[in-house]
Amino acid sequence: MQRGAEAVHAANPRVLVILSGLQFDNDLAFLNSRPVNLSFTRKVAFEVHWYSFSNSPEWSSSNANQACARITAGITRRAFYLLDKGWPVILSEFGVDNRGVNTNDNRYYGCAAAAAADLDLDWALWALQGSYYLREGVLGLDEVYGVLDWAWRRPRNATALRRVQALRRWRRRTTCCSTRCPGCAWWCAAGCRRCTSPSTRCRWPGATACSAWTWARTAGAW
Repeated sequence: MQRGAEAVHAANPRVLVILSGLQFDNDLAFLNSRPVNLSFTRKVAFEVHWYSFSNSPEWSSSNANQACARITAGITRRAFYLLDKGWPVILSEFGVDNRGVNTNDNRYYGCAAAAAADLDLDWALWALQGSYYLREGVLGLDEVYGVLDWAWRRPRNATALRRVQALRRWRRRTTCCSTRCPGCAWWCAAGCRRCTSPSTRCRWPGATACSAWTWARTAGAW
């Protein structure tokens, strides 16, 4: 992992380096005993995946609230604990069967969304595409997790789309600016935010000069 991160940084010092976990990117707990030691800072984040099928027996056989509490505690031990150690963590894959017919997915989504909102995680939804030209040997395979329908013409599930849009709202305020470059976007322990006033370090909470993150090319930044 460290050698790969250093190779990416050497090839392009301006890009963000994202590090993945074990077990299909479900587990970053090994970093407790083997932390990464890199030659660069302020441009590293970790990613984790979270789906209902990782915990199917619990979702199907337990009270949904109790299952949510146990499963969230588990993913916190495996991945979200890194937030308290000063590392950004991205929920880089999550999603559900957008036909609404999967009971486990329906129970899981509110749990995952609540955790993402509470921690103000950056996230990526699986998936946009509604179908594939060819996948698993099947022509025109339907992607039931897709935001778009099979023909890629309209949302597969308008209600599900509105639920996802609620996660786009920025909930936590941070100051992540540099005295060298006020107004630039920087990665820090709390995430990446675009700020309008300089600060010497990242800090919680109540940085009223910050706004939701947007990418902008600024002289001397990125």
